[in-house]
Amino acid sequence: MTINYKDSKRIIALSTESLLTSSDYTSSNFTTVGSTVAITNNSVVFSSTPCNADNGQHEQITALAESDVWSLDFIVNNSSGNTYDNVFLGLSSGSSAWQTSGQNEIKLQTQGTGYMRFTLTTRISGSNSQTASSNNSYSYGTDYYCTLSSDGTDITFKVWTNSGRTGTASVTLTRPVSGLGTMNYIQHRSRNAGDSNTWSGTVSEVALSRTPAKPTNVQDNSILVEKDTARRYWFGKAPVATDDYTSNKGYVKDSSSNWVLPTGGKIDFETITRSTTAQFMYIDLQDSDYLGENLSDTNYTVRFGKFKVVNEATASGNLPFFFALSNNTGDSGVTQQAHTCQVNFSTSAGGYTNYCTTGNLQGTGASQQSVTGTAGMADGDERYIEMSRSGNDFTVKICSDANYSIVLGSGTQTVTGISGLRYLKFINDSEQNQSPTASAELFGGLEIINGADTWTWSNPKPIGRAIFASGVSPSTNVIDYITIATTGNATDFGDSLKSGHDGSAVGSILKAVFGGGTGTTTDTRLEYISFQTLGNAVGFGAMTSIGGNSAACGDGTRGIWGQNTVMEYITIDTPAASISFGTLGNNHGSDPASCADSTRGVWGGGEPSSDTNAMSYVTIQTLGNSTDFGDLTVARRQFASCANATRGVWGGGYNGSYLNTLDYATIQTPSNASDFGDLTQARVCPSAALSDATRGVWAGGGSPSATHNIIDYITIDTTGNATDFGDLTVARNRTNGASDYVK
Repeated sequence: MTINYKDSKRIIALSTESLLTSSDYTSSNFTTVGSTVAITNNSVVFSSTPCNADNGQHEQITALAESDVWSLDFIVNNSSGNTYDNVFLGLSSGSSAWQTSGQNEIKLQTQGTGYMRFTLTTRISGSNSQTASSNNSYSYGTDYYCTLSSDGTDITFKVWTNSGRTGTASVTLTRPVSGLGTMNYIQHRSRNAGDSNTWSGTVSEVALSRTPAKPTNVQDNSILVEKDTARRYWFGKAPVATDDYTSNKGYVKDSSSNWVLPTGGKIDFETITRSTTAQFMYIDLQDSDYLGENLSDTNYTVRFGKFKVVNEATASGNLPFFFALSNNTGDSGVTQQAHTCQVNFSTSAGGYTNYCTTGNLQGTGASQQSVTGTAGMADGDERYIEMSRSGNDFTVKICSDANYSIVLGSGTQTVTGISGLRYLKFINDSEQNQSPTASAELFGGLEIINGADTWTWSNPKPIGRAIFASGVSPSTNVIDYITIATTGNATDFGDSLKSGHDGSAVGSILKAVFGGGTGTTTDTRLEYISFQTLGNAVGFGAMTSIGGNSAACGDGTRGIWGQNTVMEYITIDTPAASISFGTLGNNHGSDPASCADSTRGVWGGGEPSSDTNAMSYVTIQTLGNSTDFGDLTVARRQFASCANATRGVWGGGYNGSYLNTLDYATIQTPSNASDFGDLTQARVCPSAALSDATRGVWAGGGSPSATHNIIDYITIDTTGNATDFGDLTVARNRTNGASDYVK
């Protein structure tokens, strides 16, 4: 599946990626082995297939990595057999017969005489078989609805007796996924071992899907929308702090040593001693110029930049020096929770050590691990030090390049009880007096990545609610709501900030935003409600220049208002003033109608100087001018439109006569509109029409005889006349509305 980056911050995807369906089950797609297993009518048919011979069908699939999350649905029917462990479906790393040396396999097998029992087997490199079997007996000639799946940790096989796969599965078998590697083939193939007993049956309605990994190379606060589930995820990159050491951002040092605080692109550790006189330099990571918070208790990476040995130890012995991440500012003898990289200045045994401690740095509570491959120390050595944490695993890497890609050595320790690391510090060993001294420099390039990049799932599903706000005849600030999928009368939701008419609205899963309008004067205020919480509207911002008689549409993230030749937009879930979008071509004047699918907004009709049938469209996430789309079937103004993911429908209006006209267009195909049917009542100024994936709804409006409380609806994908839905709480026209449906 191709992920659609609509702009740098909005991503459209599906919740699952289809890799294989029953329509792929043709003889031309599969390779046949032997003669007793065939592809017929998109199903696999086993005909007296012996267990001890190689017969089957196989096809290469999109590779499934060991860490992938995937699901394989199918139906199996055991028509007859007297078999021991014959295989009817499996996934494998290669296309060879089952149990071939070096081939990794996930297999489903049958067992029994006069009945069927299921077995799930995994094999790594053709050996190390791990098997789980059911204790259930299954009848001949019965469809069993099965799902084989992986969550990246375990392989699970489930069997149901109902097509919806609902309720408790009658079989649940599980094996670990570790070591299986990548699966490249689906196989329906006999076991090629065991006895000569045969099995007959079918495997049908096969569907393999995978849950795509969410992208991580996107901007902070990006949003991913799953089109099929309406789930939304917000992306947050971990906080990052950097320091080039050109100036001191808040480091503190002892008063006795001649270490030099950051300046000119480096820190200078002029004379490092092993002495009961403590040498230290530290910074509080909570400083606003640094990280602004403690290191994460679960995930961080600290890259220190280039560390250069200027003078190795000047006498025999070992001289420790610590890069430390600690919960306090104490010296090496102070009890602390810390993760450290110890530099061992020693001409004979120099190198680096990964230390973790809940005591002092080298005594009680300390756990150490030499970083292999880093022994030896010489003047002029340049190394790049990285310290990281994942859960309770603490790692030190010593690299030879600024990209931290050439690793000279690394070590990882698993230690519990370390938390609240607030200080980054450099300290000597102040536990004893010895004669060696050394010097070193640390050059700018510090980078701290705190926590992990994450996708957060928030308010995942719309509730199918539509909102109607304000209106005239009489003037009212009433907000009503309906549930689009359930016919019936509207219910009071709350009150708008304004009484008036001719505003228009857009919606997201979270909010409906109402903009513009005309009361006693033109009203440019923007206001919003939260769909899932009954209550009054609150302020959002203001339109730049658009007042009443506009039409609005959106994609669930961005809403656009259009009137005359002006277009303005907002980000629906972020209160703010509107911003210029571009020029609305065809000059739709006042009172056009607009709707949108997931990428395109379309305006139709209006009254620039006289009624027009012109239609114009924009790409919602791309600022710019509109493009001609085609023509409505009838020129008109004061009407409303709605859309699902494919089709837009315009309804009602006025052109000297009150109209009940419904016409439609496919939003991704610019062309003239076509007749759809009729509203239940010819009327002017119905509410901005609303929709979910199935229904479009019009509400209110006026005619020569009355102001109406009518709500009627259509099925968007089926042309025909509208049907009565129910009534508004207050009869009115020139109202505006939105729904929480996002295409």
